[in-house]
Amino acid sequence: MFWDATLDKWVHTEVSELFWDDEFKRLGINQPVPTSTLDVNETGTFKRILAGGVTE
Repeated sequence: MFWDATLDKWVHTEVSELFWDDEFKRLGINQPVPTSTLDVNETGTFKRILAGGVTE
């Protein structure tokens, strides 16, 4: 389940959209073979992204 801020509620997602690589501890979203800690294969809008070495 994911929080949909537009609908202001939790919504279900297809399990085929999430891929966990237990060996390397990586999560893929619409990406069956994640190559980084979080690998997203989709277009979208992000409110905040922190790159390596950046602290807040």
